[in-house]
Amino acid sequence: MKKFESFKILNYLDPYQNCINLKKFIDLNLNNQKLNFFFVRIEKIFNVPVEIQKRKVGKLIANNFNYEANSFAVNNNYIKIICDFLLFKILIIFNIFFSTLSLKKKKFDIILANTDGDFGRLDFFLKNFSNIAIISKKKDEYYKYKKMFPKKNFLHFRSFFLHYKFNIVNLISFFSIYFKILYFSLSTKQNYIFFFNRLLVSILTYSSLSKLVVSKSLIYGRLYWTCPIINYFFKKNQKTISCVTQSHIVDVFWALYMDSDIYFSFGKNNEQKKEIFLVGGRIKKIIPIGSLLLEKNFKKRKKSFDIMIVISHLDYWYNFSNIPVSYNKFFYWIIRLAKDFPKKKIIFFCFEDDTDQQKKIMTLIKDNNIYGELVIKTGACYEFVNNVKFVFSYTSTFILEAISLGKRAYFLQPEVGTNSMLKKKYLNKIIIKKYSFLKKILNKNYKKKIIKKDICIPSNKASQNMFNFFKK
Repeated sequence: MKKFESFKILNYLDPYQNCINLKKFIDLNLNNQKLNFFFVRIEKIFNVPVEIQKRKVGKLIANNFNYEANSFAVNNNYIKIICDFLLFKILIIFNIFFSTLSLKKKKFDIILANTDGDFGRLDFFLKNFSNIAIISKKKDEYYKYKKMFPKKNFLHFRSFFLHYKFNIVNLISFFSIYFKILYFSLSTKQNYIFFFNRLLVSILTYSSLSKLVVSKSLIYGRLYWTCPIINYFFKKNQKTISCVTQSHIVDVFWALYMDSDIYFSFGKNNEQKKEIFLVGGRIKKIIPIGSLLLEKNFKKRKKSFDIMIVISHLDYWYNFSNIPVSYNKFFYWIIRLAKDFPKKKIIFFCFEDDTDQQKKIMTLIKDNNIYGELVIKTGACYEFVNNVKFVFSYTSTFILEAISLGKRAYFLQPEVGTNSMLKKKYLNKIIIKKYSFLKKILNKNYKKKIIKKDICIPSNKASQNMFNFFKK
């Protein structure tokens, strides 16, 4: 077993390889003999297979890694380990004295799980259902969406923790194994109590919730929100099918240990399934539907531009040596582009919350006398894309969506390094690594032959395509 402190992102490695190394590090620890013993004992108490537990804990550990700080966030201090232990022990004692199963079963057409308030892309799809449940981790989420859903449909997951009923044998076994996890954490000075707390809260909560909430379908909005414990109990108790919709290009970082029966993707390629499997994820079937966000937000504005530049978020890539260099060269290309084609009008798009990028673009436009403008509005690119000739970005998923509309859209990846997110065969033809080729495209209106259905099928009926699966 290796200590959390021993793992570091290596700047000289490709981001993809760093992610694979993180997955290997986590798997090595999860397969430790002692941890395996804990997983087996928990399986005997709660009937949750070891494989499901490991995928959940693996995901918890992966999510705990802070890429910017280049270290795990978990606190391995002895006092913190004991505090985490005592906190969960108090919760269990509270559960013993106040547990109840008095609630009646509720039937719903569909369940939205771990939405974090982000289910706007599903608006058109959800109109097909009259009774929708939302499993929420935030109590105030109801107040944001009370016009869309009645309060009774918001199921705050923590409240279901108290509905688990221990029998005396399981309770004794549980405390026995939990003290052993504490001893293991203290003896190794590795706070596994922190991760097992979250595993056990999920088990106690969703084993109860899945008996009280009845639905044949459960949907996640993003890959990294999927939960193997939720899926396991709903499948076991209700034969519920778990689904997740594509919102971004599949990146190994986001796909680590994800779990879902169905993946509603933009296009028809199966390369994503292999990539998800490689990083410990599980998907049974991929169904192409197009982009739900493009379907919802597409508008035909009269204002026209020659070139659209969509600025990307790059928060967690800062530790990778080739990414900042490549990304800075991307902006250098834009400056050269504006000078080589001074008559072409350029429109830039930035996220509303990305103030650093906004300042960078405004300075770039002003200092280089670029013929263009900046739009600061998340999702505004969907409103303007109809009247642009070319679309460029460093890594934005919008490139795939623009291609489905027949636009000449490309990723600009200066040759110093290609982002791990884009290292996929089906994307090769829409990646430009040399500025000379970018000029060729703009000069001669050169267009590569692209198989659009592999990248993103037409999205005007994305919600209906998705609903057709549930009608079967």
